[in-house]
Amino acid sequence: MKDILVLIDYYNLPTIARGHSMKYKDHESSINYITGKLIDYVSAIWSNHRIVQRYYGGWYDETGKATDDRDIIAAVLRKVFPTAIRNNRFIANMADGPLGSNITLSATVRIASGLPSFSVNEKPEGCEHEPCGLEALMSWRKGRCPRFPTCAKKDSHVAFVRNQKVVDTLIVADALYSFFNTDNQCIIISHDDDILPSILYGSDRSRTTILRPDRKKPSYYEHLVEDGYKLVDI
Repeated sequence: MKDILVLIDYYNLPTIARGHSMKYKDHESSINYITGKLIDYVSAIWSNHRIVQRYYGGWYDETGKATDDRDIIAAVLRKVFPTAIRNNRFIANMADGPLGSNITLSATVRIASGLPSFSVNEKPEGCEHEPCGLEALMSWRKGRCPRFPTCAKKDSHVAFVRNQKVVDTLIVADALYSFFNTDNQCIIISHDDDILPSILYGSDRSRTTILRPDRKKPSYYEHLVEDGYKLVDI
C-alpha cells in the first residue's frame, strides 16, 4: 500500500473562528469538514493507498507547553483515525516537528502584548460624528487610554496578539523532505501564498497538488502555478 502525504495548514481552514477560543466540538467540526473534502478528492483519483495526514499550527508556547488547541485536536484525531474509507486507509497525526526527525519545535506560538503596529488615517472629510471613535483608536495605537492619558495602564495591559512562527516553513520543509526522500504524492491543503515559491521551485511537479478550501479570491501567483502543478479549489 503506497502512501500519499497530506500537509494540512490547520489555522488556514475557512472553518476556523478568528479571534475566538474553539471548543472540542468546534475542532471536531473543522476536522470533519476538511476530512470530507479530502476523502472526496482522493477517492476520485486513487484507491488502495494510505493517506497520511499531518496537521500544522502553532502547537507549543515558548516554555514548550502544548496549547489547548493542540491537545484537543490530537484527541479528535485519535477518535476519528485510523479509518478505512472508499478503498483507502486514512491516518492523521500532529506535525510537532520536521518529518524524518524526533524534534519537537517549541515556541511555534508566541504572545505579543499590546496592539500590533498599524497606521490610522485622519478623520474622513464629511464625518460629523462626535466624539469620533477614530480618535480613540489613534490614542490606543500610541499605547495610552483615550479618556485618561495619565492612566498607568497601557495597550499592553488590554490587548495581545497570538502569532504563529515557523509553521509555513515547516510545511515547506516537510514537502521537500517527501519530494527528495520518497516517491509519494504530496497534497498540501492551504491557500496561503507564503508557501508557493518554495513548493513551485523545489518540488516534483508530477507529484504536487495544492488544495485550497473555499478560497474567496485567486492567488496573486496563479500564473506561476502551471506546467504540471495541480492547484485545485475544493
